[in-house]
Amino acid sequence: MTQLLVITKAPVPGRSKTRLTPPCTPEQAAAIASAAVGDTLDVVRAAPVQRRVVALDGAPGGLDLSGCVVVPQA
Repeated sequence: MTQLLVITKAPVPGRSKTRLTPPCTPEQAAAIASAAVGDTLDVVRAAPVQRRVVALDGAPGGLDLSGCVVVPQA
């Protein structure tokens, strides 16, 4: 079975893309992280694989995880 794994963390202000602050605010950095993860998941959903897995650190929040099996990071 062909699988694709994405390892990511929830885009939370103050925890995501912290190297962008400053000049970005924590909220702006989290928005960038959310967009980047969203773009990655769009590509993953389009990939010709049998199973898509997202190892997620944190709550999914507004991430669209449809078509993916979500497992928590330990």
